Amino acid sequence: MAIAKVPLLVLVNVIFLALQACYIRYSDIDLRSWSLYSVWPAASSSSASFSAGEHTTTLSEPLQSTAWAESSRPLLPGFCNVCGPEDAICAKYGRAFLQRSRAFDGAGARVQRLIRAALDGKPTKIAVLGGSVTAGRGVTAQENWTRVFTDWWSAQFPNSTVTLFNGATPGTGTTYFSMCMQEHIPMDADLLLTECAINDLGREEEMASFEWTLRRALNMRTQPAIVNVQVFGLDFPRLATGGDYHTSVANFYDTPVISLRNAVLPRILADMKTAPEYFVNRSGTPDFKHINARMHRATVEILTHYIQSQLCAVLAEPVDAHPIREDAALGLTVPQMALQQYWGTNGATPPPDIDPQCASLRDGSKHKLVAKSAEGWEISTQGSAGTFYIATEPGARISFAAHAGVMGHIRLTFMRSRRFGLGFANCWLDDKERDAVMVDGFWLRYVSVVESYVISSRASPGEHTVWCELSHQTNDPHKRTNFWIVGVDGA
Repeated sequence: MAIAKVPLLVLVNVIFLALQACYIRYSDIDLRSWSLYSVWPAASSSSASFSAGEHTTTLSEPLQSTAWAESSRPLLPGFCNVCGPEDAICAKYGRAFLQRSRAFDGAGARVQRLIRAALDGKPTKIAVLGGSVTAGRGVTAQENWTRVFTDWWSAQFPNSTVTLFNGATPGTGTTYFSMCMQEHIPMDADLLLTECAINDLGREEEMASFEWTLRRALNMRTQPAIVNVQVFGLDFPRLATGGDYHTSVANFYDTPVISLRNAVLPRILADMKTAPEYFVNRSGTPDFKHINARMHRATVEILTHYIQSQLCAVLAEPVDAHPIREDAALGLTVPQMALQQYWGTNGATPPPDIDPQCASLRDGSKHKLVAKSAEGWEISTQGSAGTFYIATEPGARISFAAHAGVMGHIRLTFMRSRRFGLGFANCWLDDKERDAVMVDGFWLRYVSVVESYVISSRASPGEHTVWCELSHQTNDPHKRTNFWIVGVDGA
């Protein structure tokens, strides 16, 4: 009897393989009629108009229909066969490269909901928060990864009008964006892309500020999808950056993380002399803080490969099926606790809903910081670092209006650097000079970024005045006492 069973098992396997081969051949024939077959748009396929921080793209000849609308079992694009013959991105980089780039996939509930809306022809509003890489340092506007991604999205979803709001600001991380993102992006986005891994330097307070950034964005009335895009540099205090803190927070909030560092760095470490080939070159000197156009393209391609995977998941489901399983639907809600909270006996009180008020001199800010009074302070633009209120002589005083909300927090945003001869400012709220805090603009890190410091955590809701006076004290080795202020916010 044992001898008789062997041919039967073989026969079953042969039948299964034959049916599978027939399915693959059928799919290969029909894939060429699918509107998303092309991976990259042709240069002449879209027409675009631009304004500061905004990019709108529509295809000149949008497709009239898609399989999504016509069939309960839509045909799948060729790239859905991951690393198959029609997966052009995998053919370029390889499976391992793409797998490393997925620091966190998540359940994809919000991304898939966004894709369904785009397939249905609804407009897509894309907002971006980031630093100088995403602002385009060292590349042209056409090479910037945000621009290329927007063109790709427009080509893939031709019935959806796409608008891009690039709110990236050089030298700026989530300590600022957590309370001031509304100054740089619309708070009704459909997709938010964050690029803050390298300007957040990897401290616990930036883990908290990144969490606030995600919570505020997820609570927008549009409930946007969020994808965290992490680039990298080789001229920072260490290879580990704030992005390594971000990934754990992103896991908690089920927001995907796409990492250029994870994908590329093993290749650089395998042949270190090739490192300059990945970064902007300035007059023969590599700028190891800013990736070049080639890496902007790689950033787009690992991002779009992720989006393609979510598109394939959407298209694989029948239209009349419930699109989101109960467990995946949890990704549509914002957790009732923050990671920074203590559970306690009966659980924690949910973090408050906040509506911060921010005034800033950062490029693109909607509400410009204006001093109520200023003695010995001037507004000055310091090259690519930006514009600041600057004082150099101890005793100089300045004041700003500020509005506290339910948190009772008032913060000052200022430049932190070892390069600019920065010292201390004493800052206080209203007439409480006796409670002044000392804010230090100097540090030993080889980076220059704007930081935010809490001037008061017990401010009553309403209007207040922030005062700052330049101190004689300084940690600058040359004893300089400059101080640069860029913003004030309250929540």
